[in-house]
Amino acid sequence: MMQGRWAFDLASTGNLLFDLSVSLFLRAHIPAPVFIAAIDRIIDMLALQVVAYLVQTKQWLRLDSDLYDIPLQEYLANREYRPRQHLRIDDIESDLHARKMTRFTIYQLTRIYACFGLDDYCHRQNTDFIRVYTGHVNQRGILCCYRFDPEELNGQHATRVVENWLEHIQCKYW
Repeated sequence: MMQGRWAFDLASTGNLLFDLSVSLFLRAHIPAPVFIAAIDRIIDMLALQVVAYLVQTKQWLRLDSDLYDIPLQEYLANREYRPRQHLRIDDIESDLHARKMTRFTIYQLTRIYACFGLDDYCHRQNTDFIRVYTGHVNQRGILCCYRFDPEELNGQHATRVVENWLEHIQCKYW
């Protein structure tokens, strides 16, 4: 609510500054003395309103900075990073939680994982991860890739197939 009011005061200030500049332009370019007194009153009224909104905006800004001051450590932290959750089937707390995430129990997830043979695939590749190459090459000439834990990939795939979810909905659980 406070930020909405602050934005309203700031937008009103901008609109009034525009109106004030138009009034000053008209005052400078209208030669008729009949309108000059009316335009002067409009300019005075707009100037007072601009000052009032600027004072309110400054107060909102001060209050906002007092209430929502972000500590330097939090400000410098990477806000895009979110640690991955539930990498392994063993990380899922209970069957209820597994059913909520994938509609499968932990036992069923374990059996599905075994059927896909992802462990064997990783052993044949001599790695613990499934690599998905991006098509780019880094400065040392090595192909760039995403590395996925096979159990994590299996859980995400099971969730997507059963729920037909989009990626942004699925990110809540994985």
